[in-house]
Amino acid sequence: MMRRLVILVSVLAAMALVVWIVPADDDAPVEVDLERSVSALAGTTQTTDSVWMCAGAQSAAGIPSRHVVTISNPSSRSVSAKVTSYQPPSADGTRPPPVELDVAVAGASVVALGADQFAGAEPGSVTVEAATQLVVTHRIISESLADEAPCASRGSTRWFFPAANSQLGGSARLWVFNPFSSDASIKFTATTDGAVLDLKSLGGVVVPARSTRVIELGDAVQRRDQFALSVESRGASVVVDLVESTDGTTLPDGLQQSKGIRIQPGIGATSNRILFADSEGVPGTQERIWVYNPNSEAVSVTVSVRPDDASPDVYPEPFIVELDGFRYQMIDLSTESRLPPTGSRTVTVETDDLGGVTAVRVMTVLAQDGWPLSSGTANSIGSNVAATEWLIGRVDAAEPGRSILRVVNPSTDSIAVVTLSLIINGTEGPAGAVARVEVPPGRAQTIDVGPAASGDAPAMIRLSGSSAVIVERRSFGSSNGDLWTMPAIPVRGSLSVLEPLPRGLGAGR
Repeated sequence: MMRRLVILVSVLAAMALVVWIVPADDDAPVEVDLERSVSALAGTTQTTDSVWMCAGAQSAAGIPSRHVVTISNPSSRSVSAKVTSYQPPSADGTRPPPVELDVAVAGASVVALGADQFAGAEPGSVTVEAATQLVVTHRIISESLADEAPCASRGSTRWFFPAANSQLGGSARLWVFNPFSSDASIKFTATTDGAVLDLKSLGGVVVPARSTRVIELGDAVQRRDQFALSVESRGASVVVDLVESTDGTTLPDGLQQSKGIRIQPGIGATSNRILFADSEGVPGTQERIWVYNPNSEAVSVTVSVRPDDASPDVYPEPFIVELDGFRYQMIDLSTESRLPPTGSRTVTVETDDLGGVTAVRVMTVLAQDGWPLSSGTANSIGSNVAATEWLIGRVDAAEPGRSILRVVNPSTDSIAVVTLSLIINGTEGPAGAVARVEVPPGRAQTIDVGPAASGDAPAMIRLSGSSAVIVERRSFGSSNGDLWTMPAIPVRGSLSVLEPLPRGLGAGR
C-alpha cells in the first residue's frame, strides 16, 4: 500500500512543474514556473488530489476526543479509497501496527470515518489514497469543542507555525507524520519574544518510516502564550499539524482564556502574498494576525485591512512590519484604533522581499456579545492563490449565519459571477437561493451556505467563478461551544497567482 503512496506522490511531483519541485537534498523546495505565491502550494494551499495525509489526531493527553476524517468525492463516479491509520508509540515505545481500510465512496457523496470504522479505536494520523481527485478534511471533537482543517496533499522538509501557545490551562501537541519509506530526523526551532531557541531539550527526534510521533511542546517551551515554531526534517518529507486546546483557565495575571480547540496545519513554504478573506470585527472577540519570518534575512511586510463598508479613499493606513530573521510580530486587530470596531473586512499580508513570510489569523471568542457562543477559538492560514473553481469538502445543514463563505474578487475591472452547486447523495445541482452571486471588482461577498445544505447527510459545495476568486469558510459548532475557519480547496488546473488588491478598490460590498 505504501509503495503505491510513494508512486502516486512521485507522479504528482513530475506533473507539477508549474507548482513545485522537491529537491533530493535538504534545501527548501524550488519555484519553477509561476510566481512564488503559487510555488508555495505544498503544505500551504492544498488542491484537489488523490493522496491526502492528516497528521493531527487528538487535542490533549488524557482528555477524550474524537477524530473524524471526511472524504469527499466531487466526481460522478464511485471510487475505492485506501485509508491507513497510524497510532503514535505507546509509553514503552512500542509502535502499534497500522490499520488499513478499503472505503467505497460513491460518486457525488461524502463519507465520514471515525472510531466506528476502525473497530472502536479513534483513527490516528491517516493517509487516504485513491485513483481520482478527492477532498479530505478532518475534525477533532472534544465535548462541546471542535475544529476542522484540510489535510495535506504533499509532504515537505520544512514546516512553519507562526503562532503557538503553551500557556497554563492549554495543550500544544505537534503531530509529526512520516508516511513515506525513509526515516526522518527532526529539528525544532522556537522563536519567543526575546530569543531564538534550538529546542535541544526535545533530543534527537527520529520519526521512522510509516509512523507518527506526538511532541508535547509544553515540555520544551513552558508557560508561554506565544512563540513561533519551525520544523525541519532530514532524510524524508513529513506532514506536521499543531493541535492546541485551551480549557478556560484563569491565568496568574488574571487573564481569562477562552475554551476551544485549534488545528493549525503546518505551512510548508513562505509566500509573498497571503489573503485572509474572512476577517470580522465582532463585540466580545479578539482577532490577531501573526506574521513570522522563518528566514535569516530581514523582511519588510505590509498588512492591509480593507473594511467592507469603507470607501476606498478612507481605508485605514496599512501596518508596516519590519522583521529581522527568525522573528515574528502580532497585530491585534481588535484593539487598533485605526480600524472600525465592527464589520467584515479583508486582510492581506504582503512583502516584496524574496524570502517571503508566513502568517496565521487567530480568532478568539471571549464573551457572547456578537456571535451565538461565549467561548471558542479558531485559526486560518489564509490563501496564497486565486482560482476559478473551489470545493468545500463537508458542509452540514445549519441555521442562517452559522455556516458561511467569504468570496473575494481580486480583479481590478470585472465582476466575478460565482455559481454554487450542492453535491449530496449522488447528485449535483444548484445551491438554492445562493446558486448565483455577483462579486464586484476588488470586493467581497458573504454567502450563507448552511440553509442550502438541507438534509441529514453532509454535502459538498462546488464554487465556480467567471474569473479567479479567493474563498474562505467559517462555521459555528452545533453545540455553540466553538467555531472553525479555513480556506476552501482550489481545484487543480484552475489556479492563478494571487494579485494584490488595488489600492483604489475595496474588499467590501
